[in-house]
Amino acid sequence: MKSRGLYFFTIKDRLKSAYQALKNGGYVHVLSMNIILQLVGFGSILLIAGFLGPSDLAIVKTTQAYAAVLLVIAGAGLTAPVLRYCADPKLSESELIHVLNTAIKLTTVSSLVVLVFILVLVPVYWNIDEQPGIFYLSYSLVLPGIALTTLLFIFLQARQKYSVLAKNQTGIKLFSITAILIGTYGWGLIGFVIATITTTYAGLVLLLRISYKRQRSLTVIELPKDFSRMAVFSMTSVFITTFGQSSDFILLDYFDSSLIEVGKYSLATIFYMGAATITASIQ
Repeated sequence: MKSRGLYFFTIKDRLKSAYQALKNGGYVHVLSMNIILQLVGFGSILLIAGFLGPSDLAIVKTTQAYAAVLLVIAGAGLTAPVLRYCADPKLSESELIHVLNTAIKLTTVSSLVVLVFILVLVPVYWNIDEQPGIFYLSYSLVLPGIALTTLLFIFLQARQKYSVLAKNQTGIKLFSITAILIGTYGWGLIGFVIATITTTYAGLVLLLRISYKRQRSLTVIELPKDFSRMAVFSMTSVFITTFGQSSDFILLDYFDSSLIEVGKYSLATIFYMGAATITASIQ
């Protein structure tokens, strides 16, 4: 019995030590932030669905499905090499900023190419004077902001800025949710897209300030040889996964399904995606 008690306390001490290590590293902040934000986000989605109605909700979900696929191309797969090399403790802060600058430039160019592609393609297949064509065009303006925000988020994770990232990300998310709810309630689809674009770029500016804080000098280094190759493979794999996840709404739109029926389907998927997202956040 004495050995069992000793074994129990040993395990307990190890668990306490592991928890303290996670807490000191900021992982607890990130985990708590993700769970809280996902719960708040889930509730806000239900409110937005009630404000918009089935038809407008169908337009939003279909637009987001297309945007998710195009966002992978806009990001150019650069989050993988940034996470890999910016986590290297051998690189100085100025060298890290050089890597980040290169990634930002490539992401900006890729995002603008995708944006031009959308501006050319949408008028061909949809009437831009009516919904959903006008909404597709308007929502596309958010893609560069999301692509750059994701890149900065990964950069700060690579530098283990978990606590700072958790606090600021919570503020950004809550501000975004509040603005989108007010915009949607007051002005419908127009309010939704304006609030989304505004809050996305406001969050981007904040992350830029955090990423470049106190950085005055820049050391130019040669990027690793497999930097581009890693980005290509990452983009390819994520594109396949994302397209599979978004294919339901894309196919429904391709076959000209009723917006009301698509809206009902969208509402059903909200509950599934809410539970799946919370699980993914914990992982």
